[in-house]
Amino acid sequence: MTEWARPDTGCAWGDAEMERRTRAGTDGAGNGGAGADVLAANLAKWSTLPSGGPDQARVEDLLALSDADFAEFWRAGSAKWTAERGWEYERFGARFAGLRVLEIGSGLGHDGLALAPRVRNWTFCDILAQNLTLVRRAARLLGVRNVSFQQLHDPLAHDFRGTFGAFWAHGVLHHLPFALARREMANIDRFLAVGAVAGVLMYPRERWEAAGRPPFGEFGARTDGPGTPWAEWYDEDKILALFGPAWALRDTVHWGSADSRFVTFELVKERETPDEQPGDGAEYAGECAGGGSCCETGGSCCETGASCCGSGGSRCGGSGKAGPGGGA
Repeated sequence: MTEWARPDTGCAWGDAEMERRTRAGTDGAGNGGAGADVLAANLAKWSTLPSGGPDQARVEDLLALSDADFAEFWRAGSAKWTAERGWEYERFGARFAGLRVLEIGSGLGHDGLALAPRVRNWTFCDILAQNLTLVRRAARLLGVRNVSFQQLHDPLAHDFRGTFGAFWAHGVLHHLPFALARREMANIDRFLAVGAVAGVLMYPRERWEAAGRPPFGEFGARTDGPGTPWAEWYDEDKILALFGPAWALRDTVHWGSADSRFVTFELVKERETPDEQPGDGAEYAGECAGGGSCCETGGSCCETGASCCGSGGSRCGGSGKAGPGGGA
């Protein structure tokens, strides 16, 4: 069972407890958050997109620009991203060469349109139709034709209608509570071939800690501005738990200011994904098998009749035994 270090005490939570807390709307620090409503809140937030600079731009305003003004705006943003993240384009351009690539959360399309010349086809997926309209316009003005588009009406169960050899998610999945992100990734995984390479950008734990370990709802507003409903940190253990047992971590790159602003993970799908894996459609309601309750302090499940574990999480008090994930 995967365990997560509890930030304030160093105790561990098992998968079931992490899933229970995120579904209940609590974050990795045990603070209140937005829970499953984050999906709906993201629809409202991401009609405003990063403009490639310190400001934010509304998609509807960008679509109202003339072709000449839109192209000038888009190229200025593209130049900024290339200067900052050209190393990603070089690395993943080589990794994705000749492959069909699936991207979720396409934003302004800078990444996909920069990498499209190296790949067989790039599929842009986004939760908002107007965002895809914007990327279509950029592709047309740039003369990029090996691209396709899909709107994610249900990110947790979308049919991507094909098999892909590569996956790209740049600053997207960390805007969902972990349990929901894991369900979305489990669905995406069904459409990724064995041998597929994934490039995923997240916020590192160090950035969250430097911010004072705020609730994830508050952390989202700090990282991406007002209205951002959620942002979580990721490290190597957590990204592997997100992707599941079929995936291996190939490389981890911390970068940005003091190498702690962003983290880019490179993963590869080594084998077929098991039909059943942790978090794939599972629902946790804060109860353990056999009727026991989850321990708030230690994060382990206690068998029926046992009291919850102490702050160390090593054993259960009373006459009960430690349940799955607990110590002897």
